[in-house]
Amino acid sequence: MNINSGLSIVLTYYKGEKYIFHCLDSIFRSYKQSRQLLKKEVVVVIDSMEDAERIADEITKRYLAEDILLIINPENLGVANSRNVGLKKTQYSYYTIIDQDDYVKDNYFTILEEQLDPSVALHIINGVFLYHEQQKEIPIYYIPPDFRVKSILMQTTTIYTPGTVIFNSNFINKDNAFIDASAKFKGADDWAAYLDIIFRLDRVNFKFIKEKIFVYRLHQTNYSNNTGEMVFSSIAVLDYLAKKYTIHKDLVLRAKERYNFLYALKVEKQRSLHIFRKFPGIFIFHYFTSLMKRDRINRLIFRLDKIRRGIR
Repeated sequence: MNINSGLSIVLTYYKGEKYIFHCLDSIFRSYKQSRQLLKKEVVVVIDSMEDAERIADEITKRYLAEDILLIINPENLGVANSRNVGLKKTQYSYYTIIDQDDYVKDNYFTILEEQLDPSVALHIINGVFLYHEQQKEIPIYYIPPDFRVKSILMQTTTIYTPGTVIFNSNFINKDNAFIDASAKFKGADDWAAYLDIIFRLDRVNFKFIKEKIFVYRLHQTNYSNNTGEMVFSSIAVLDYLAKKYTIHKDLVLRAKERYNFLYALKVEKQRSLHIFRKFPGIFIFHYFTSLMKRDRINRLIFRLDKIRRGIR
């Protein structure tokens, strides 16, 4: 790795005082424990109008000696647009987005110093799910994930949070990298960004970093807990992509059928026989074919590990 390269971290804040300082502490602590061969900067975009000035003052006071840039939005812009605002201010070729309630492990920068590869477009890093109420951790990936058009569209690969992806701006432009695909439905904006990237580049070369250096905190306010919202948001993303691109239309339609299937299965809780009659191909894919895909294997091991560890 070129020791003159650096990592830009964009962190958006919205009513997250409970978590934000723990996240920032983890970043700066990890950096101090590394050899500091990889330069870093942290850009915090405050999108919470109610407490913006107070949080900005507290961040300034706590991290006076750190390399941190504070931006206060003039009005609430939403998470996708706030991320884009932050990315416009970054200077290094590597960039990542960390949500305010997640954080990094102490070896985060040490591992990145050793393993970031300038020849690849993005890195997927491993980490753990932290079950906040129980304070128990479980790995995100047991086997390496994939990052291809079909695997991301059909979600046989799941990227759970943007903090587990590090982009290389020599391949993936920072400008408007994140998409607010639906003004009405939120939750799948990260997925929209990954799909937009992979549609533009067709094939993205990537590297998986197996060490568990990131923490994705699971709690009751995670968007992913609202199944209906996530399904509607995902369908809105697919409609957006179908209008924007002419490529991969068959896959987009198949992915949309999958989300209609998931709505019937998980939200409406229709009977299996009725669902099979309505979505026979997706039913077979979901319950049989996809079981051989990497992410479904990951999820199966994940469920067994949860049972073993007594995580509910």
